[in-house]
Amino acid sequence: MKCGFFAIVGRPNVGKSTLLNTLIREKVSIISRKPNTTRTSVLGVYTNDKHQIIFIDTPGWQKKPVRVLDRYMNRFIDWSIEQVDCILMISDARSWQNDDKLLAESIARSPKPKVLIINKVDLLNDKSKLLKYVEHLMKQGMDFDDYIFISAKKKQYLDSLNDVLFSYCPAREFVYSETTKTDRSENFRICESIREKLLMFLGDELPYETCVVIEEYVKSKKISKINAVIYVERESQRHIILGKKGDLIKKISTKAREDLELLLGQKVYIRIWVKVSESWSNDREKLKLLGLKNN
Repeated sequence: MKCGFFAIVGRPNVGKSTLLNTLIREKVSIISRKPNTTRTSVLGVYTNDKHQIIFIDTPGWQKKPVRVLDRYMNRFIDWSIEQVDCILMISDARSWQNDDKLLAESIARSPKPKVLIINKVDLLNDKSKLLKYVEHLMKQGMDFDDYIFISAKKKQYLDSLNDVLFSYCPAREFVYSETTKTDRSENFRICESIREKLLMFLGDELPYETCVVIEEYVKSKKISKINAVIYVERESQRHIILGKKGDLIKKISTKAREDLELLLGQKVYIRIWVKVSESWSNDREKLKLLGLKNN
């Protein structure tokens, strides 16, 4: 019996959350084209007869964190790397950017094994470029124990990836039950589901200074009642999310309700408010109150 902890790291938008959801066959980490969708470390678990793999999906690494929230997000990554048996760095097969290089140099300081997972190979018409990609990294002195090419979205070459991951699992009893997919609470997953709908409907218009908090969650046998608040930092941001005559927040609420009914397996009644909390993303005390500060 083997059980291993793996940190998934990478710059924003390389497919970390997509890979996690694909590997554990359940959506535990939200997905969006907007950078830094993931803000905290999300844990996912895959188990078969002989192996248990525990993944920690981290926020997109930021070269120059400015806000207190940004620094916390980078700290989540550092914490995750300290906890695991192996580091999985995800990159985009189409290009190796300077931020990739800086992150690779940063994790090189860790003595843990490192695997480079080169994602989105389905977007390359000329697969011969993949060999040149690896040769380029080796010439730059990038230090990885293994290189794997995959497409998380198309679910290509995942068996080869799993074989590599199994090889890095130490002999250890399973930490979680065989049915566990994540350690995240329902409250956390409800907040993330609502935040995903914000990203879905607003895209690039969505202010980065947006946070979702559950103020009330009552679950009975037939229905779950949820009162949620979306916090922003300025009144102008509040109006963006509300939309004209409140049309946008209604769409967000409806889509969130539909997805939450699938997640919770029952009818959901949800009310969402949008409130202003000035400078919450740069205020340690407010981050703590909103549940985003990790000690």
